[in-house]
Amino acid sequence: MIDTGTKPNGEEYMAYNVRRWGGDGWTSSLRSSGAKVGCMFKKWATWPNTFKTHCLLTAALNKGVQKNVLDDIFTECYENGGNVSDIGTLDKIA
Repeated sequence: MIDTGTKPNGEEYMAYNVRRWGGDGWTSSLRSSGAKVGCMFKKWATWPNTFKTHCLLTAALNKGVQKNVLDDIFTECYENGGNVSDIGTLDKIA
């Protein structure tokens, strides 16, 4: 988890970045690196609290499907604009 101070249900992307770092300029290198491997960050709408996400990934590891679940989490959060802090969203992914 990047920031344990993130609200339990996540935070709106830009509001979080402004509060924490004064803006989202720091993400430009991340976005550039991501684009090289197909992650375009098209709809990054929420800064997630990833506690529940980590719980799902632990369960997925025990089932041998962690890579697939992780890919689905990243796609939902960064490409589809979903909130992976939300248990309903994680339930759909699972």
